[in-house]
Amino acid sequence: MEELLKHIFTTMEPTNTDLVMPAWLDIAAILVGAAFGSLSAKEHKLDLLGSVAMGIMCGLGGGLIRDMILQRGGVYMITSPIAIPLCLIATLIVFFFSGLVLKFEKLLPWVDILSVVLFAASGTEKAVLYSLSIFASVMLGTMTAVGGGMLRDMVLGEVPKIFRRGNFYALCAVAGSFAYYVCVHAGMVKETACFICVVVGMGLWWLSKRYDWLSPQAVDLSPIVVKPVKRIVAATPVVRDVAHAVASVGRGMEAAGSDVEKGAEDVGRGVAHGAEDVAHDTEDAGQALADVGHAAADVGRGVAKGITAHDPVSKSPDKDAPDDAAR
Repeated sequence: MEELLKHIFTTMEPTNTDLVMPAWLDIAAILVGAAFGSLSAKEHKLDLLGSVAMGIMCGLGGGLIRDMILQRGGVYMITSPIAIPLCLIATLIVFFFSGLVLKFEKLLPWVDILSVVLFAASGTEKAVLYSLSIFASVMLGTMTAVGGGMLRDMVLGEVPKIFRRGNFYALCAVAGSFAYYVCVHAGMVKETACFICVVVGMGLWWLSKRYDWLSPQAVDLSPIVVKPVKRIVAATPVVRDVAHAVASVGRGMEAAGSDVEKGAEDVGRGVAHGAEDVAHDTEDAGQALADVGHAAADVGRGVAKGITAHDPVSKSPDKDAPDDAAR
């Protein structure tokens, strides 16, 4: 019994690096994720490059999002020498031998949800190593599990599967991440915690398929809350009086606001009319000045004519002029 407990529990802290998860669990999750990415590419009739892109995205996209959010340590898909080659191998196998893979069609959903919960355990494990809170750890675990599929759906122009109503998928990742975090901090060996994570996640998914449980949609609970409040207000005199007083104050403030608004409109209209009258008066004054200018011009022209009429220079030539010309 003691030997069994030693294999289940440990006295080491969860952040001890000697207790990291086995590498084969990460490898298994990456291979399955890449294979399903390549299957999605085949369904959408993508070419070899598209299949490789979908495989890498599904196999390593969740870990990439996790590492970008965490910003501690390296990026796994770059620092690991085998991550990208594993994705390529899984992608090429599915691309060229998809008929063999599709023969296990009934088994594929189970393999898919298995990779999801394994990714959830992997993401939560990295958060635990950096002593993050339970909320941050579960978030990182969930993003690692569903991030690759989310990127795939976005690239293919679809609403991500995790956001659509259906049997539990993202919730399985949340449950698995939570179970892993609790088990590790309860002193369990990480292999055991990972096993429990898989059992919880896959068990929840099986229940959702078995009993057709669907993720909830938006629900308006306002009537459920408002009706009891109205009954309490109607049944309690003090509360009713306070409610009426508050309502009266509200109506008074609304009326005062309306009066202020009307007054402001009247003042605005008065100012506009005043400005218009001033403009008309200015225009009339300008017209009067123009008339004075015209009258002054007429007087000036009359004076000029009078001067021209009495100017001897402007008279006709002298009578002696022809005689001079004759001489």
